[in-house]
Amino acid sequence: MVEGNNLKPKEEGVKKVAKVDGVKKPESYIVDLDCVSRNTLRPFVQMLFSHPKILKLGFKFEHDLAELRKAVSLIGCGSLRDPINLSCILLMIEVLMEETEKVSYAPEILAEFGMGDNSGDVTVASRLDRRSMSSFCESLLGLPLENRENSAQYG
Repeated sequence: MVEGNNLKPKEEGVKKVAKVDGVKKPESYIVDLDCVSRNTLRPFVQMLFSHPKILKLGFKFEHDLAELRKAVSLIGCGSLRDPINLSCILLMIEVLMEETEKVSYAPEILAEFGMGDNSGDVTVASRLDRRSMSSFCESLLGLPLENRENSAQYG
């Protein structure tokens, strides 16, 4: 891990999440979690993920939360384990696809959106896991997301 001009070894068993980015048009923001003090960051994240009036909307949110839980300054932050009012787009699509596959004309519908191949033992979840938010937007809306519209965190 490089901090300033000093090289510091990574702590054993702990992966630091270096950055989280967010988009609010027309600007994009990148927050380096390693530069924010634990006393500042942890109460904010605790409030953000436990506040019932703040909708947290994401894609592959479980992966995002798992990565945030690994940040040294957020270890033990309870709201990351049990977030309130969180919606995961990927899980919504998974439920919709599972329901769609129950109808007789499912192959036709799924093929139209590039989500066919429901043959064999391949589950909906495993087929979706390989897809990105940008690829879903492209198949459903006809346009891929621009990088600045595709918010994610970096490890």
